[in-house]
Amino acid sequence: MYHTGKSGNCHIGSWDVVTDISTELIDLKEYTSCSFGEGEGNFTTDGDKAAIYGKRISAGTYVIFVVDVVNKTKGPDIELDGIDLDNCTMSPRGTYIVIGHNSDRLTVLNANDGTEVWSENEYGLPSHFDVQIDQDSNEVVVGVAKSAPHNGLVIKRNLSDGTT
Repeated sequence: MYHTGKSGNCHIGSWDVVTDISTELIDLKEYTSCSFGEGEGNFTTDGDKAAIYGKRISAGTYVIFVVDVVNKTKGPDIELDGIDLDNCTMSPRGTYIVIGHNSDRLTVLNANDGTEVWSENEYGLPSHFDVQIDQDSNEVVVGVAKSAPHNGLVIKRNLSDGTT
């Protein structure tokens, strides 16, 4: 099991629940308020990578970055530039970071360089989402639509381009 540290000591650690031994894997002392995406985002399916949300101490700004717990590395900071983050998560294969923000809006970033792949500015298309691999082997986001034309229905969007 992985965690983001205790008592303000930002780091990524592993915890052996049987022996109750915690081991620091990645030092994140340059950040405060670290979390697995404010809402407990997912790791990749293989369990290697996760998106981390934290406040960079030097600039006082919130950023997202990818950690690789197997190689014990941290990727570059991705600036949020005015995004009021609600949650973020890694896609199953680690290709994308999916961000829920500004009261149920959605933005998908390239996990390697942080560039925006697509953004949905309509309310809740989808909301309360999760990321999965569909029957066609595409990485998708699935959740309940909160506005027309799909209001109240479960919708699926391709992470590669936002299509439904």
